[in-house]
Amino acid sequence: MNCADFVAPTNLATYDALAARLGKLNPRFGEAAVYLSLDCAFWPFHPSHDPVAPVARGAPPILVVGTTGDPATPYAWAQKPAQELSSGVLLSRPGEGHTAYGKSACIDSLVDAYLLTLAVPPVGTSCS
Repeated sequence: MNCADFVAPTNLATYDALAARLGKLNPRFGEAAVYLSLDCAFWPFHPSHDPVAPVARGAPPILVVGTTGDPATPYAWAQKPAQELSSGVLLSRPGEGHTAYGKSACIDSLVDAYLLTLAVPPVGTSCS
């Protein structure tokens, strides 16, 4: 899925140049981070453009869940689609750690209810 999410360079020299640049900016992780998407250079499918903002006009409520201190999927990545979707509703879990489901009984019950009935929590709901 990741390789279909964005236009990735297919020229290895592009990765090498970016790795050198980011390695200077962040010596510990910069260079390695560049090569994490190298597999997309060899993926057989290459999208023609980066993704556009989702809208989903006419869709039933769409629940978007985010954790404020998620190191792998930043909270802004939940906030943005919840705002862009015409029927998006953001459910937040304040705290650290990757993902929200399975870490809070409150989140679990609200997500389960949504998946079973499409019922969304009130706007602004936050579960610890």
